[in-house]
Parts: sequence; C-alpha cells; structure tokens
Amino acid sequence: MNAAEADWAPLLLAAAVGLTMRIAGVLMARRMRPDHPFVAWAGALAGATLAAFVVIALVAPSGPAAGVPPLVRAAGLGAALLAYVRWGLLAGLVAGITVLSLLAAALAGQNL
Repeated sequence: MNAAEADWAPLLLAAAVGLTMRIAGVLMARRMRPDHPFVAWAGALAGATLAAFVVIALVAPSGPAAGVPPLVRAAGLGAALLAYVRWGLLAGLVAGITVLSLLAAALAGQNL
C-alpha cells in the first residue's frame, strides 16, 4: 500500500463502520414498537446531543460566531426558546436567527 492509499484507509474504515451501524439500526427499528424503551433512549440521546451543541455554540463558539458578544447569543437563544414554546420549532429557529442577526448587525454598525 502506498502513501496515497494509506491516507484514505481511516476515512474508508469510518465510513464503512458508520454505514454498517445505520443498516443495523434500520433492521432493528423494523422490529421495535414506537413505545419500546430503546426508542425512548435514542430520542433522549438525540435531545441531549442537540442540547450539548447549543450550549457549546452559546458558551464557546467558533468561526464567525466567536465574534458575537455572549449577551447577543443569549438574546438569540431566549427569543428562540420563547417562540418555540409558543409557536413551534420552525418559529423558534426563525426567531432565534432573526434576533441574533439583527443585534449582531446593530452592534457591528456601532463599531464602524
């Protein structure tokens, strides 16, 4: 195996493992009832993962979000939560992005 082939080996292995796990998950899900404890566990795990990503984005953002002040990020999160509770997921997403964008743009305009 030459150097070029060796560089692709870990990526191909990870892709194969991921695909195998997805196929196994689909086959297992066919036999489970929606109220099965494993389905509830998977839903809880997905929610916890999403919550962790939100906290990381709020507390220690990277990329362009790193330049946005913490209070602006918190205001966007607050608006998203309020709209989510009142009108649902899509409204929460739109409200959070809108408030975050408007406040960040207003602060950027002050610094010019």
